[in-house]
Amino acid sequence: MVRDSLVGKVLAQRFKLLRTLGRGSMGDVYLAQHVRLNRRYAIKVLPAGMVDATTLDRFENEAEAASRLHHPNVASVVEHGVTENGTPFLVMELAEGESLGAILDRRGAIPVLEALELLRQIALGLEHAHACGLVHRDLKPDNVMVDGAGHARILDFGLALIPELGDAGRFTARGVAMGSPAFMAPEQVKAGAIDARTDLFALGVIAFLMATGEMPYTGRDAAAIASHNLSTPTPRFADRAPRAAAAPELEALCRHLMQKEPHHRPASAAVVITALDAAIARLRPSTPAPRAKRLAWFGAL
Repeated sequence: MVRDSLVGKVLAQRFKLLRTLGRGSMGDVYLAQHVRLNRRYAIKVLPAGMVDATTLDRFENEAEAASRLHHPNVASVVEHGVTENGTPFLVMELAEGESLGAILDRRGAIPVLEALELLRQIALGLEHAHACGLVHRDLKPDNVMVDGAGHARILDFGLALIPELGDAGRFTARGVAMGSPAFMAPEQVKAGAIDARTDLFALGVIAFLMATGEMPYTGRDAAAIASHNLSTPTPRFADRAPRAAAAPELEALCRHLMQKEPHHRPASAAVVITALDAAIARLRPSTPAPRAKRLAWFGAL
């Protein structure tokens, strides 16, 4: 399929593709307008060359599972189908705002409390997805949208993995690494078995980037960076950003999330949320007493 050839086309007789929103190895994402309803969506169209009968079955499994996700911190899959030439597509909620990736590119490191609160929202979305039996396996800042009120939503659960289905729950073939190299857990780099803790490793990389404005590992290419995820110890925040604000609680959580062995990471997103709640409670300024009560207190002396 030629890139952008679908702009202006109507899918399923009701979704007109207006422009390209993004591109990736697993397909292109378009802004779409429903031809009868005054509503816009994001539609991902998979590359035609990677689709055969087997992968189409896997796609159907994953799309149907993703459509069951309904959570404030997840952009849900609304519908799925196949184009006239047999290419699968996903219709997703259009999440307003700016991607976390764009925010970090623009701002660099962000304040610790803001980072913790955003991480908590992402973890809540992961907790819901994992409870529904889905592993995102491509969690990264570009797949998190943040609106003007600071509300975060995870995007692109449409090609998640369903571990319980075994090979039937994989859109990509076994032995093929899936994900963005800089955020891939060691088990992903090795194209091995993955589970919910794989997403937690990616959350740790996001935490590192939010706290320091820098990635934990650098290299000459994606393969070199991914290889660091296999064996290179997680650097200290100060090693990447000496002037970064001290964030011992966030750094400790990040190192826990980025453990090389899955069984050394937090057992679940729920465990991460509990840790984030505690850190936020310790860092959030206490609410001052109302002025009237303070005056009454002074008057009593």
